[in-house]
Amino acid sequence: MAIYIYDGSFEGLLTAYHEIFHSRQAPDFIETRGSFAGHLFLPVIDVQTDVKVAEFVYKGIIEKKSNEIMGQIYKVFLSEEKGFEMIVYQYLKKLGKYGINISNNILDETTQQILRICQKVGRERHRMLGLLRFQKIEAEVEMYYASMEPDFNIVGLIAPHFAERLANQYWLIHDVKRKIAAIYNRQEWIVSDFSNFQQLSLASDEKDFQKLWKTYFQHIAIQDKINPSLQRQHMPQKYWKHLTEISRESW
Repeated sequence: MAIYIYDGSFEGLLTAYHEIFHSRQAPDFIETRGSFAGHLFLPVIDVQTDVKVAEFVYKGIIEKKSNEIMGQIYKVFLSEEKGFEMIVYQYLKKLGKYGINISNNILDETTQQILRICQKVGRERHRMLGLLRFQKIEAEVEMYYASMEPDFNIVGLIAPHFAERLANQYWLIHDVKRKIAAIYNRQEWIVSDFSNFQQLSLASDEKDFQKLWKTYFQHIAIQDKINPSLQRQHMPQKYWKHLTEISRESW
């Protein structure tokens, strides 16, 4: 038994799984270096990320299992849920033992955990597609900016949607919580570190547009038919500060 630590990247995690299954030294814990507090009794294996090994594992899962399985593993990684590394490890171990059918066994505890996490990540992605509001910002080129603070690390999951929908615009989706951003240049998008973010200024004409948009939101419905609890169900209050139509006083 041992504790495996890695750098927190997806490539690092795949490298760690490769190390685990080839060393045949089962993990007690798999943790990131940043969260590891040390252990007195168990050996610690510090896994160094190897991109080629990670690609080998990635392709192997797709070829031997399926794209769907790989997608599940990636979503669980993006969930950042405590202990997700061990959940995926147990899933991979069962996939190796029982085959791909284990992914359809809803009575299996590990499969249940995988599906539950994937559903939560998928729901937030779907919700955020409707919640994001882009604002024109002052830049060398006309660019649109949207900010969010999702529970899960989903910026890379929503970027393809907007790359298709806003294909002719420069845009930036900022995950304020994680200090990263998806940036699109009208050809391709990347996810990049955004920790040195400086407050972006709104273009002057966009400020007038925001006032109109708030007025529309507040008066579009007949007042006695507004259902605040239903509104919060579909737009959780934690997201409201990133919505143009919700005034700052509402959160």
